[in-house]
Amino acid sequence: MKNQIKVKDIIKRDFFKVSFLTSISSFVKIVTNLGVSKFLAIAIGPSGIALYGQFLNIATLILTFGNLSIIQGVTKFVAEYNDSDNTLRDKTIQTAIKIIIVSSLSISILTFIFSKELSIFTFNNVNYLNLYRFLSFNIILISLNTLLLGIINGFKQFKRFVLVNIIQSLVGATLTICLVYYFKLDGVLYAYILVQSIIFFIQIFLNKDILSSYFTKSLISSFDRPIFKSLIAFSLISLTSMILSPASNFFIRSQIIDTFGIKYGGYWEALNKMSVSYLSILTATLPVYILPRLSEIKENIELVKEVYFILRTTLSIVLILVIMIFIFRELIIKILLSSDFLEMKLYFLPQLVGDIFKIGSWVLAYTFIAKSKIKQFVAIEVFFNLFYCTLVFLLSQLYPMEVVVWSYTITYLVYFVIYILLFKTNFVKNDG
Repeated sequence: MKNQIKVKDIIKRDFFKVSFLTSISSFVKIVTNLGVSKFLAIAIGPSGIALYGQFLNIATLILTFGNLSIIQGVTKFVAEYNDSDNTLRDKTIQTAIKIIIVSSLSISILTFIFSKELSIFTFNNVNYLNLYRFLSFNIILISLNTLLLGIINGFKQFKRFVLVNIIQSLVGATLTICLVYYFKLDGVLYAYILVQSIIFFIQIFLNKDILSSYFTKSLISSFDRPIFKSLIAFSLISLTSMILSPASNFFIRSQIIDTFGIKYGGYWEALNKMSVSYLSILTATLPVYILPRLSEIKENIELVKEVYFILRTTLSIVLILVIMIFIFRELIIKILLSSDFLEMKLYFLPQLVGDIFKIGSWVLAYTFIAKSKIKQFVAIEVFFNLFYCTLVFLLSQLYPMEVVVWSYTITYLVYFVIYILLFKTNFVKNDG
């Protein structure tokens, strides 16, 4: 009984410690994001925000292939080996660096070659081919920046992780506002690329110990095939989500634009940005705390207790946030966006209800990631995205936008129920 109480106390202490640190980063991110969103709403309007969202989805796909989505795998294995096998930990980091360099350079070349086609696909014109060429030159810097964050997360250097994210939020907001002021839509597109590259150079200064210990050695060390296979196998989990999510968002936004007009695509994008902003209070904690923590837990009884504790905590917080946002939705739109977005208030209820199911699903999904339940995770993600896209397509053919937005709620309800059932089957019943 004493051991159970001790485990529970440790869980709470560690979770709230990380939550406190990430809440600082989240607060800065929310404030800067809201400021930038307000500025963008005035400067480029709903149509500009819709086009910005289209580019973000394509850029995310490109950057995902640039790092092969191994970052969560790096975090998991570094955390797992850090206290038990330093040799495997070091080989994991060195192998990851090699993978990132080769994959990002390859994707950079392809992005440069097909920059014209990418511009046409995203914007329906060739005016932005230089934007994709500029992205191609920055892919390796952005990929290395992401890798460094994954490594320090695996080492549980939470203070440093939070510091980097705070700097990124401040630099991002400042640079975006400056560039949008002078260059409108072009400014925000180029700012997205520049910010991440700039942060890499800042990380060079902050993470000199990691760079000196691993980056130089990775260039002269031999290639470790078993670790390469482990990282690539684990990357299937992240790749599935990182590819399907922006791809489905691109499809849904395009469907809304084609059916209802670009203005409504801007409303849909603004709603998603709102959810991302306020949910970052919680989602910032999930990868930082849950992934390394659950990776090191060996017993199901301890795993189930921790997951249930996190579920109760996160769902309670998000419920309070949802109620407050719904009550003050019109005021929020006027303050954070502009009067051009007031029609959005009709779509808040389905978005907010869907967010409750979304955050619960994410907690359970990270459990499957941490425990390398690759087949189940991939199957759920594929089903989820196909279901979401299909539902939006069907509803948009028959009903107005007010009904179509409920597809978000329905999809995440189904997503949450599936994860609850699979969690009980995999971890609760197995515990006996």
